[in-house]
Amino acid sequence: MSNAFVVLEGVDGAGKTTITQLLASHLNAIQVATPQVPFLDIRAAVEELNDPTLRFHFYLTSVIAISPLIKRSLITTSVVCDRYVYSTIAYHRAMGVDLTYFDWEKLPIIHPTASFLLTASNSIRSVRMSKRTVKSLHDHAIEKDSAFLDRVNNEFLAMGLTVEVSPLSKY
Repeated sequence: MSNAFVVLEGVDGAGKTTITQLLASHLNAIQVATPQVPFLDIRAAVEELNDPTLRFHFYLTSVIAISPLIKRSLITTSVVCDRYVYSTIAYHRAMGVDLTYFDWEKLPIIHPTASFLLTASNSIRSVRMSKRTVKSLHDHAIEKDSAFLDRVNNEFLAMGLTVEVSPLSKY
């Protein structure tokens, strides 16, 4: 049996990070998230520029950059990823970035074995996000905008990902 590359997607507060950790532990897999260092180091500076097109390319580059690590890891183990290219596309389409020129199938990235969209109600997401201790200005703005998160969720749904109601929805 070959190793799997599983991606968990969803809007902020859906439970991606928690489920990614649990699934990676259960599968004895490597857990990754995007963006990673060194992108995390400059994320706040990119967000402060408030340029959605630049932001799209920043996050897309972070996905491309992690792909070699995923490819190497899949030789020996499975990989579970918290956010991947689907988040980059969904969030930026919802922000109004024109992606009609964009063909993600041609990107130099590893394509997932399976991708799941975690969903949770606005009220559950709000409660989960209010418990976060570290928030960027961008995260703080997004968590207050349930209409934006609904647009992002609709973009995810349009991609045809397997939809799962987050088992954390009761928390």
